[in-house]
Amino acid sequence: MAAQQWSQTDIDRAIIGSAKDAEAPIRPASATAEALACYLRGDSDEQRATRYAATLRATPASVKETMLRVLDANEPLSAVCVVSSREKLNEANERLGDARLTVSDILI
Repeated sequence: MAAQQWSQTDIDRAIIGSAKDAEAPIRPASATAEALACYLRGDSDEQRATRYAATLRATPASVKETMLRVLDANEPLSAVCVVSSREKLNEANERLGDARLTVSDILI
């Protein structure tokens, strides 16, 4: 992930893709449900405006730094699931040494 390079065009496309959902017009039929969801989340107009402004300021460097910081902070909580034959998993575990995976049957 750290070696990944993004252009400003890549980031701009991501901003457009995410902002269109975050800032979609609220139609009358969904206005009450949306207002209730924001209230229950404690999400104020000011917080949404701040997030939107931060999204518009995103650069490849800032997105990469944030992504790596979040991944590093949460890595101890992460889980790995590998689905393969027991034979292949046992072979892999032999190579992993102290970082062995716990192997269990998922299809019985």
